[in-house]
Amino acid sequence: MKINLLCLIILCLVNTQGWAQNSTSPLWGTLKPGKYEVGFQTQWFVDESRVYQQEDQLSLASKGRPFRLMVWYPAKANYNQIKLTFGDYLNLQASEQRFAAWAELMRQKDLGTAQRQFAEEEFRDSLLNIISAMPTMATLNAAYFDDQFPLIIHSLGLNNYQEESTAMWEYLASNGFVVVVLPQIGAHIDQIRSDFSIQTIQRESMDIGVSIKFLRKSNLGKIIDFEKIGLLGHSLGGAVALHYAQKNRIKGLALLDGAISDEDSERVWKGLNLDFSAMHSQILNLFPIYKKDILESPVLKAIPGEQYPISYEKATHFDFQQWPIYSQLTGVEDPRGAAYRTVEIGVNNYLTTCQMVYHFFNYSLKGKKKSKAILNGELAISESQECGLKFW
Repeated sequence: MKINLLCLIILCLVNTQGWAQNSTSPLWGTLKPGKYEVGFQTQWFVDESRVYQQEDQLSLASKGRPFRLMVWYPAKANYNQIKLTFGDYLNLQASEQRFAAWAELMRQKDLGTAQRQFAEEEFRDSLLNIISAMPTMATLNAAYFDDQFPLIIHSLGLNNYQEESTAMWEYLASNGFVVVVLPQIGAHIDQIRSDFSIQTIQRESMDIGVSIKFLRKSNLGKIIDFEKIGLLGHSLGGAVALHYAQKNRIKGLALLDGAISDEDSERVWKGLNLDFSAMHSQILNLFPIYKKDILESPVLKAIPGEQYPISYEKATHFDFQQWPIYSQLTGVEDPRGAAYRTVEIGVNNYLTTCQMVYHFFNYSLKGKKKSKAILNGELAISESQECGLKFW
C-alpha cells in the first residue's frame, strides 16, 4: 500500500472552522457548484403497515419499519453558518428521542460500511478519519429556498456504503434538485443486510413509494414538485429503481452500472415477470464498456421511452461512487481499480458521472435542450476526455 505521507499530514490539519464558505469541498474535485446553497437534513418516520421486529424483541420505538431519509436541497444563503464535515454524515442524530435506538443502529451501520471499503484493516480508522475531517458543501437544517424543485430519489447498491455519493447529491442540490437517499436496512431487525433477490427488490421498491408518500405530507413537501420525480440507482439500486418506475409515474431513471444484465440479474428479472411495455421513463444508462451486454438486455429493450446508453472505456463498478476521490485525497489506491485504470482516470469517471446525471435530470425533469445535446455526445464535458465515453 502506497500512502502519500505529505497528503495525510496536510489533510489531518484541515480545520473546517477556517474553511472559506465559498470554497468548493475537496470531495467535489473539479465540480463547480450551481446557483443554490446546499442544505442537509434527516427525516425520520415509521411505516406502520409493515413489521420490522416482533413485540417480544421490541428495541425500537415501534414494531413498524423505520426510515431515516437523508435529504439534500436548495437552501437560502447564510454565509455565517458552518458547513458540515463528512464525518457529520457518519454520525447523524435522531430528530426525536423515540428514534434514538434506531439512529444508533444506523450510525454503526454507516461507520461499518465506510470502514469496510478500505482494503487493509490496520489503516481503516486513520484513512476514514482523514476523509471525515473534510468539509462538505452542505449546511445542516439550512432554510429552504422559496421555490419548488424536482425530486430525485437515490437507491443504494447491495449492502452498500450509505454515503456512497455525497458529492453528487450535494452537486445536484446546488443545481436545483431535492435529493433523497433511502437507507438499506434488510427485511427485519435481525437481518439488517440484504441479499440480491426478488424479495429485496420488491421490498426496497416499496420503500421508495412509502417515502414519497411521507414526503408529500412533510414540511419538506412544500419545496418539491411531485410532478417531476426522477430515480437514481447504483448496482442493485438501479434494479430497485427500475422496478418502481415500471408501475409508477417516473419521468427520469438513471442507472449507474445497474444490476440489469448479468446472470443473477436476469434470473431475478425473469422471476419478477414484469411488463415494461407501458413504461415511458427516459433512461440514462451508464456502464463500463466490458459490460456492454447490457445493451442486449430484454428488460431495457422492452421499454419504449428515450434511452441514453453511455459506456466508459476504463471504469470499474466503484467508479460510479466517490471512492476514486478518496484515493486521490489520501494517496491510497483502491485495489478494486488499481490494476485496471489510474486513480486520475477513476476520478474523471466519477466526476463525469456526476455531470452526466445532472444533465440527464436537467433534461428529463426540467426540459433543458442543451443538456440533451450533452447526453447525445454533441457537446463535451471537460473531465470526460479521459474516460473514453461511447454514446450508443
